[in-house]
Amino acid sequence: MKEKKRRLSRSICRGLFLCMLSLLAGIYTYALLSIPETIRVRDGESWGSDWVRLETEETQWITVNENTIEKSTAIETTGNASVQGTVKLWGVLPLKSVSLEVWEDRELLVGGSMLGIDLYTDGILVLGTGKIETESGSVSSPAKGIVHTGDRIRKVNGVEVRSVEQVDALIAESGGEAVTLELTREGTLQTVSVTPILDQNHMPRIGIWIRDRAQGLGTLTFVDPASGMFGAVGHGISDVDLETVLPVQDGLITEAKIRHLVKGEKGEPGEVEGSLTGIVSGRVTKNTDMGVYGTYQGDVSTMQSLPIALRDDITEGEAVIYSDILEDTVRAYTVQIEKTSGIPVFDTGLVVTITDERLLNATGGVIQGMSGCPLVKDGMLIGAVTHVFVNDPTRGYGVYIEDMLSQIA
Repeated sequence: MKEKKRRLSRSICRGLFLCMLSLLAGIYTYALLSIPETIRVRDGESWGSDWVRLETEETQWITVNENTIEKSTAIETTGNASVQGTVKLWGVLPLKSVSLEVWEDRELLVGGSMLGIDLYTDGILVLGTGKIETESGSVSSPAKGIVHTGDRIRKVNGVEVRSVEQVDALIAESGGEAVTLELTREGTLQTVSVTPILDQNHMPRIGIWIRDRAQGLGTLTFVDPASGMFGAVGHGISDVDLETVLPVQDGLITEAKIRHLVKGEKGEPGEVEGSLTGIVSGRVTKNTDMGVYGTYQGDVSTMQSLPIALRDDITEGEAVIYSDILEDTVRAYTVQIEKTSGIPVFDTGLVVTITDERLLNATGGVIQGMSGCPLVKDGMLIGAVTHVFVNDPTRGYGVYIEDMLSQIA
């Protein structure tokens, strides 16, 4: 009887021990996943809690005392300050190495106008290789296995190239002799040789599909009055064939003319049908996952200046987006912020629902071309609309303004 009680007691102890381990593991995992790679706060704000503490390297720029973060007043600093740090559970168990950034209060000019976007690729982008039929009827693929999809051609026979037409002309000039291509492949510069064959028109060709530019429509999100830099679209301009963010050498943003709105339906995203006017309003220097950026040259006299909100400032509730999609001037349209910060590993950004009846009647919600529409809540610029829910066009995703600004910091 006593032995049976001892076995029962040991079983209970083991069960309690395993439950405690599971609980601790759950706490550790949740805390780990909940911590972003980059923590952004304002000077004098706190981050963390009694059980999650932030420790930083020794630095003259930033001090952390009981999770209150301050920029040093001993040294004159301008702009954001950053330092590497470690987040620890209960101040003992390391969770994650992070970058800590202390941001100054900042105001931006709020956009909302539709833009034409004209991008030139960084190198001539290879979409793939193809077959060529010769005069005799035989078929060959000269570049197959030599030139790869995603390669970016820099030079042909030592001549720097900037257009598809230039590549074709230099290959034609070869007269069928081997041509040398200098290209970038996965970040590495390589040189390859391809011997053209004569097609049915007796023209030397090497059988590659290439692209040198991309055009589209998007929306201006902000202009930074301090630097003159702009941010737009909120997501990268991707190559439609490779489905990757287009590597950009340079480009332009122009004024755009809206011709027609295709209303979004369940399973069928809508779109803005329009054209680039040729009236240049800026030059593009970057195309990233977080949007298109560059120097702004357009009129900013009618733009509203608003402070920015960092991720942890943003709450759910009513907000507005700005757009000129329905009128010749930028107007505010009501939306609902459904979701803000989540677990960063799985976080897709803000979730937005269009509630304005005017916009819903005209577009069905979020449509292509509205990417970049500024999101404003409680008098602060919080982010931009990026993508639509394909099965519910009234809803869409948004990017945080701090993530867009990090691209031009």
